[in-house]
Amino acid sequence: MAAHPGVFAIRNFLGLQANGEIDQRDKLVELLQEIWVEFSGHDQTSMRADKLGDRIENPRWEPPLLRFQIERHGGTVMGSTRAALQQWTLNLNDLTATVDDYGHRQLQPADRRLNVEALADSLLEAIVAGLPDPRFTIRENGQLKLNIGTIIPETFKQTTSGRRRRFRNSLDPLLEKLGWTSVRPNVYMRCNSAVDQNACPIHDGPPCADLQHRGNYPTGLGNRPVDN
Repeated sequence: MAAHPGVFAIRNFLGLQANGEIDQRDKLVELLQEIWVEFSGHDQTSMRADKLGDRIENPRWEPPLLRFQIERHGGTVMGSTRAALQQWTLNLNDLTATVDDYGHRQLQPADRRLNVEALADSLLEAIVAGLPDPRFTIRENGQLKLNIGTIIPETFKQTTSGRRRRFRNSLDPLLEKLGWTSVRPNVYMRCNSAVDQNACPIHDGPPCADLQHRGNYPTGLGNRPVDN
């Protein structure tokens, strides 16, 4: 099969370049976009010709290899503050393309790491005190609901998700010591808050062998189970 005319064009262009950094970046991008699909491996990491644009950095000609870095923004769509950097290597002899990770670039200042352990301890004290607090709600059925948006406000999506996950991992063991069991993310139940204490809502059914789930301890929010 005859090669695309653009292949000859870019080979001629590169043949006039000295080895090393390529100065005529815009012309290089124009030629590459025209023949991008001619390279075997061009679609790795969902790369497309239109993504080359103004993202190609540090193009270098090392015959027969053309190397360059490119910034990818897939993670930023998910809320990351960093862009991935890739290094592409194009072989102009056999028209193959390979890609390697080249690190990351910070696009926006990262949020300071949150001390979720201290935050969990503070919330636990408020729950034990049993006083009104905007960080949680006690429902009529006795469930404890965390107002997670108040506890950890939304910032960057990935940062917020990670913070909330770490916070729950710190809080859950503390609540379990007080008899609270997670029924779904940010919602907890103590069995002795059920209307029918002969049925265990945690285990969804008949009387539970676990005395802690039978309500055999005081009903105050912060009271620990009674040892029998």
